[in-house]
Formats: sequence, C-alpha cells, structure tokens
Amino acid sequence: MRIHILTNPRTGGTYLFDVIYRAVTKNNNWSDDFNEPFQDYDAPPYFFSETTEKKIIRIKNEIQKIKMSPLCVIKNHLWMVLRLKDWGLLDEFLSLINYNILLIRRDIFESALSLSIAEHKNQWILYKDKNKILISPEKFKINFFNQYANTIALIDNEFKLHFNEVVFSDSIGNVTNETYNQLKISKIFPCNDVIDTIVKFAPKKKNIVKNYYQLKEQAILYAKQLKPMDNIKMTGYYIDEITFNNCT
Repeated sequence: MRIHILTNPRTGGTYLFDVIYRAVTKNNNWSDDFNEPFQDYDAPPYFFSETTEKKIIRIKNEIQKIKMSPLCVIKNHLWMVLRLKDWGLLDEFLSLINYNILLIRRDIFESALSLSIAEHKNQWILYKDKNKILISPEKFKINFFNQYANTIALIDNEFKLHFNEVVFSDSIGNVTNETYNQLKISKIFPCNDVIDTIVKFAPKKKNIVKNYYQLKEQAILYAKQLKPMDNIKMTGYYIDEITFNNCT
C-alpha cells in the first residue's frame, strides 16, 4: 500500500508523516520514505541551484522510485501536486496511490504565524533557535491570506481525490502512539510498539514572537475580510466545520 498525505506547509505534516512511517515500518518491510519527494531545492531551506529541466528529471525519477516501492508513505504540499499537474505528471503519480490522507489545520492564525517564524529563522523542523523575534506585520498579512487560500484549495479538492481520511492537526497531540491510534490507517496497520519520532512540536508562538498579540489582533480583522463559503463554517480565523466531497 502506498499512503499519501496531502497538506500545506506548517500543518504538522512532517510530524504526522514520521509517526505513520515509523508505526508501519515496525511491522512491515517498507521502502525508503518519501517526505516531500517533489520539493524545490532552490528554495528555503535548501537553496541549491536547480534548473526547471533538472527538476522535471529528478521528479520523474522520484515517481519511478515510488512505482518500485509498493509499500511506502509519501507526503506532499498542495503546490507540489499542482506543479505535477502543470508538467503532465499528476495522473501517473496519483495512479500509484492506494490511500489518501488529507491534513488540514483549522487555525489560520497559528499556521500563518508558524510560517512567518519558519521563514524568519529558516528553521522548519528542528527548533534549536529559541530566541524571541519580531515578525513583520506586512509579511504576516501575506502569509495569513495565502494560508487561508491554500486551505480552501485543499478543501475544494480540484483533483477529485478520494480521501480515505481527513485529519485535523489541531486535534493531534504530541504523544505519538495516541496520535497514530486515532487514525483509520492504524486499523489496517496496528502498532503496539512505542513510536519514536525525531520530529518535535514547535515552541509555543507566544513565547517566540514579541508582537504575538498585535498579530493576533490583525488576524481577527483579516478574518472579517474572508469571503463566506457555503461548505465552511468559521469563527474568526478558526475553521469550525467543513463539508467535504470525495471522503470516506
């Protein structure tokens, strides 16, 4: 089985990916993992030079690796899948997937602030820098509306993917076995062993961002500017309810 997690940046996707990967590998002979195999390496945090031609060749090679790995976990951000579509590679990739997980973060403020911190510090997974910082209000505004738009795009599901389960990162705890056992996939691949993950939760934003409350007030104002959606109910910047299509 090939398990595919589709999400956006700063949703806890790497944590969920690592928990699922480690849980399932304890009982099965799984291949190498595929955490963002279609990533840009000339973008943060990598900054390696790579032409579009080289990207396409590398991504085609990654798809072939996935094809040769009948048991694997894959995580993608929405923009990565959109680019596969632009390059005519999406159908080939999706034909390989057996189980789709949609991961959404309900709290747009927290996701936008998390992205702002990660960009400011160029710190995406390992949180060694605990220094307090000021986040640019202008940059936060851009990230707020982008994170909202990308979340709506995930919900709209233009690819018409069938999602076997929907997970909300706001409901995930940092106890790995509890996280895994909440998932439907755990019924297919039970794991009673202790799951050890190297991926940790980020520090609380209010302990890192000096202007945390100022930005929170901004987010409340921005939320009032969001266009109402028939299939989404929100309280301020927090998504309360979603009506999905193509979900089990």
